[in-house]
Amino acid sequence: MALQGDFNTVTWDDFPSQQNILVSSAKAYKYTAIKGLCELRSEINVREIKIPNPAIGDYIDKCRGEVQNLSVPSFSGAIKWSNGSQTKGIQVISSGYYSVTLTDSGCSKSDTVFVGFFDCKGEFLYFPNIIYPKSVNGNENFFPIVDQKYTVTQYKLSVFNTFGNLIFVSDDINNHWDGLQFGNRESQPGVYTYICTASADGPKKFENKTFTGTVTLLK
Repeated sequence: MALQGDFNTVTWDDFPSQQNILVSSAKAYKYTAIKGLCELRSEINVREIKIPNPAIGDYIDKCRGEVQNLSVPSFSGAIKWSNGSQTKGIQVISSGYYSVTLTDSGCSKSDTVFVGFFDCKGEFLYFPNIIYPKSVNGNENFFPIVDQKYTVTQYKLSVFNTFGNLIFVSDDINNHWDGLQFGNRESQPGVYTYICTASADGPKKFENKTFTGTVTLLK
């Protein structure tokens, strides 16, 4: 922190040997500035800016037709969402990235989340449409969600890259795709195609039903 002005000397009460100071505490810093025969006695008040972490998440999966609410903690400063809204919360109905920035007195914090909407009208398997291997909150692997009323008796999942090359295959529903190509090479972010055939017992019996769709790999 430095005073702007053509002073001969500036003496800070808390830092008597320094003219320019670096501070880390919120308080009033008193100083004496001298120019010629004139002496100025004053202070500078340093205020700590506390901005909460927006924490809107890494990703969110929702069924098509539902509404996802995104919100930030209570905050007295400026709020700006990527869709232009300046309110505490927004409602999301379509897939995409959504970000928010909290700003106060030149300081800011931001966060971004991907919201994906997928078809939840399958008979016994539901497939998310994103995979985020770096996530610590889930969806780091790609696998179907099994309706609790059904037991899967046969299963095979294949994943293909944009060139149509097979990069993952498994007949074990507990063996999930982790975004790697056959377990050892990273895949590029993008859209991948999956084909799944499965049979299940439950309220209705299914034999070799085929599910197809796409999943977006995030990095």
